[in-house]
Amino acid sequence: MKLWKIPVKVIQPAPAAPSVRPKSVVMYCRPGCGDCQMARSFLQQRGVAYTEIDVWVDPQAEARLRRWTGGPLITPVFDIDGKIIIDFRRAELEQALGLR
Repeated sequence: MKLWKIPVKVIQPAPAAPSVRPKSVVMYCRPGCGDCQMARSFLQQRGVAYTEIDVWVDPQAEARLRRWTGGPLITPVFDIDGKIIIDFRRAELEQALGLR
């Protein structure tokens, strides 16, 4: 009996693409802002690490926020790896955070 050597190629399934998480998440907020409280809970429930900046304490942050919003003091505003999201918009945040 003759044994044939048949080359075998093992094909591994492609690894699942890891969820792309942003490197930097900054939330600009102010005290007493209800949307800021909801945004905090949203980020914490999803395990997203973020930096919070109070625009009432940091005048430069307030000026930056007003440039992004065109003047009004709207909070929260998010800077996610340079992408600016004005106000608490769940769907847009989920997409920018790689949660979808």
